Amino acid sequence: MMLKPMRMKKLVATIYEDYVDEVIYALGRLGIAHLIDIREDLDSWKGLIEPVEPGDRLFKCMELLSRVERLMDELKMSEKSYPAEPLRGDFNKIIDDSEIELDALENNYRKLKTEVESLMEKKVSDEEKPLLESTIVAKKIEFEQHLQLFKKSLLVIRSRLEALRKVDEAKRLLGRTHRTYVMEAWVPLDKVEDARKAIVDASKGLCIVEFPSPPTEAHATRVPVAYRIPTFLKPFEKLVNAYGIPLFNEINPTVITFITFPLIFGIMFADAGHASVMAVCGLLFILLRRRMEKAGAELTGITGMVLSAGELLLLCGLSGIFWGILFGEIFSQHEFLGIHLHPLELLRIGREVRLGGFVPYEDVMAMFHLAIFIGVCQINLGLILSLVNKVANREFKEAASIACWMWFYDGTAYVVLAYGSTVAFNFSFWLSNPHLLFAPLAALIVLEVVSRGMEGFSHGLMVFVESLSHTVSYGRLLALNLVHVSVGKMFLQMQSGILGVTLGTLISLILEGTIIFVHTLRLHWVEWFSKFYSGGGVKYIPFKI
Repeated sequence: MMLKPMRMKKLVATIYEDYVDEVIYALGRLGIAHLIDIREDLDSWKGLIEPVEPGDRLFKCMELLSRVERLMDELKMSEKSYPAEPLRGDFNKIIDDSEIELDALENNYRKLKTEVESLMEKKVSDEEKPLLESTIVAKKIEFEQHLQLFKKSLLVIRSRLEALRKVDEAKRLLGRTHRTYVMEAWVPLDKVEDARKAIVDASKGLCIVEFPSPPTEAHATRVPVAYRIPTFLKPFEKLVNAYGIPLFNEINPTVITFITFPLIFGIMFADAGHASVMAVCGLLFILLRRRMEKAGAELTGITGMVLSAGELLLLCGLSGIFWGILFGEIFSQHEFLGIHLHPLELLRIGREVRLGGFVPYEDVMAMFHLAIFIGVCQINLGLILSLVNKVANREFKEAASIACWMWFYDGTAYVVLAYGSTVAFNFSFWLSNPHLLFAPLAALIVLEVVSRGMEGFSHGLMVFVESLSHTVSYGRLLALNLVHVSVGKMFLQMQSGILGVTLGTLISLILEGTIIFVHTLRLHWVEWFSKFYSGGGVKYIPFKI
């Protein structure tokens, strides 16, 4: 359920006009229906329905809410929510009763406030002062007691008006005929019966509820998506959704990003000391956020954004520790508190790629080979995911093109890994082995020309150039690793004592961490997502009251 979204079912309901408010309210209380704005697709109804215009009740509701908000601000009320009680009876009468109740509250509040103020301003003789002071104290106590009742009543009225406002605003998403309203919504497959029952009960059976056939490929962008994502994956889900919401018929890369993002970040931030500080900060943010959530505090603004990134910082820090050990780096040096770190070689791949076992700024080419290898792996992963998407959606022509792309890309990568990077510039080698590059590239161009015409020829050549440029782009892993080490060494060599070195290291952590984060994000969004992820979907937002 983390790679593919929850299955959705489209609901179309035709409701008798006398019960449309009750139906909308019932669905809002249920909180499972993603309402569709029917105005965006009126043409498909061929004039059978017309859009719903906002009614007088909505404007009246907004006016009353504005009065409530002003009074709450005057009373300096910090708490602005109250458990909503179910609305019963005619909604028009409810809003009229709310207005009467609000008028009475305002009048009583103004009256008591005026009485207290007049007593405070009253001038009396010295003999009458004790009596006046006791009267003022009694009136203030009475005022405070009434004030608590005012506040509770205001919250009740506000919750009632908010529910009515949501009903009227949701009604604008519907279409209508002479005596009925037409509603369209998406509902999770396992909640379909709950939605149907709520509509039938609220309308007293005066409705028609239909569930059209499953959505076609042409409607893929309209189906809202929802995933059951664990809490520790939420920061990575935000990174993916910032690029775009997944389509319902494509793979959600959140789970894979959970692995690749810290991995690539850690290579550029490879320092066991600096990364340990980052990991500890991430762990503290997680613990602090959980404590605040238990206390019922709202995590908003910059504080909420920073605390919600706890898992991301922790994993990126652990990755930095791992690569720091492989490269023998701790606080931009090889020795710290008597601990001497030797570069540790974990694995050798092909002729030139080594996972660790060298110091990046001393063996730049080894680091460059590792960076390009990481790029090849991630780009290849993107192509595999693209192939899976195309086959799953029965787009076999596009799948054949992706297969040819993988053929020439993996063939080239195999040659470089097996024979060394110098072979890449040996033109005679490629001529004698056309099946590794020229044959798949030619097949790709032919397939593109067949499916796209002459535009396909340029697209085939663009694929070749894009593969080369995107792979070389991973050279930034080398560049930013060297920058991180150099900046760290610069602060260590400053003649400013322990305090200066500590502050310099913290500045380096924040500055370098931010820069490396941006470049890691860019590699995912541009070099990787462009291979398989469109991100043009709609987030599932159920209507709730």
